[in-house]
Amino acid sequence: MRLIIMLLVLSLSATIAYANFDLDVDDDGKTEALTDGLLVIRYLFGFSGESLVAGAVSNDAARNKAADIEAYLKADEIQLDVDGDGEVTALTDGLLIIRSLFGFSGSSLSASAIGPNALRGDDPAVATYLETITDSDNDNTNDAFDAFPSDATEWLDTDGDGVGNNNDLDDDGDKVDDAVDLFPTDPTEWLDTDSDAIGNNADPDDDNDGVLDDADAYKLISLGALTDTDGDGRPNDCDSACTTLGMTADPDDDNDGVLDDADTYKLISLSSLTDTDGDGIPNDCDDACTALNMAADPDDDNDGVLDDADAYKLISLGALTDTDGDGRPNDCDSACTNLGMAADPDDDNDGVLDDADAYKLISLGSLTDTDGDGRPNACEADCISSGMIADTDDDGDGVFDYEDPFPLLSTVTRARKMPEKIRFLKGEQ
Repeated sequence: MRLIIMLLVLSLSATIAYANFDLDVDDDGKTEALTDGLLVIRYLFGFSGESLVAGAVSNDAARNKAADIEAYLKADEIQLDVDGDGEVTALTDGLLIIRSLFGFSGSSLSASAIGPNALRGDDPAVATYLETITDSDNDNTNDAFDAFPSDATEWLDTDGDGVGNNNDLDDDGDKVDDAVDLFPTDPTEWLDTDSDAIGNNADPDDDNDGVLDDADAYKLISLGALTDTDGDGRPNDCDSACTTLGMTADPDDDNDGVLDDADTYKLISLSSLTDTDGDGIPNDCDDACTALNMAADPDDDNDGVLDDADAYKLISLGALTDTDGDGRPNDCDSACTNLGMAADPDDDNDGVLDDADAYKLISLGSLTDTDGDGRPNACEADCISSGMIADTDDDGDGVFDYEDPFPLLSTVTRARKMPEKIRFLKGEQ
């Protein structure tokens, strides 16, 4: 409260009390009426030389010569303008000073001693100003600025707890002892990790590693020379010295959501590019993408079926079987259909639909299958080794080949063709 009042009073004045000026004129460590007060009023009446100091300087005064006292008062004479009227006179300012040192207060202090143009025209204003030029305990801090004006060992109480800073173990009351508080008089700060004189609470980059605290996984541990591709404060690689500091390697160096162990381009972020199978390779790669040295993923769903041949290139087969490798599962349950897939109608992709294919998981390849039942007309060693046997009824007319005079013509086909053959044999046209 004392400091607030003092500031209000000073705001009315064109002068500011100098920190190196106080009313202990003879500098004996005491401010008294019959020495210091008398010297001031004599000076303001125009006394000089021996008439100024005669009987008014204490025996232990450090400033006891008239010339020194005159010089001291003249240098800061403006500070003697107690009523703030712009003039320094004996019967106003001098009288106010000596009355104050005699212990006068209230109306008895200022009665008939205030100039007509005074800025400080009432008793409280005058008394408060006098505190700005009085150092009662001679601790080089004038009373108005001294939290303990009668205690020469204390003058500051930063946290206002009634314990002076010299005896207070926590001057700013921030619960951090001064011995470890890098800002012992600032309650908002106590740490300065990077020693840049900016406390951690105000410093946007506490460890000064170029990664702002809001994005820094280790905001109190500097990366130093370690590489950090995505700028998140985690080093790409962390050696023993790095781990000793409490850091670990970044599991996703480019911060694209694909962990390094699975990321084909672990130092190049996918950014907004789509990567269906999460392998770090984008489904499609435009010019900007290729300029980063990436290429499009040949298998977007990573199911082993390359996109060019994959009927469902963005839906992985997972554990589903796909005999012919076309991206269509042999069988499709409800979970499979929920993904948007359907079962492959020709599992071995030999042109014979599964419903009619005797060997639906074994492709005929180049083998002939007259009746289209998935069984080859003839089956050599390679065919047998794949699990097939030759068709015993190549034309599928119900007559075994060894009994069928026309093993490659079904009964229906033969019935249609026989009249033509008989007419031909008879020479009929």
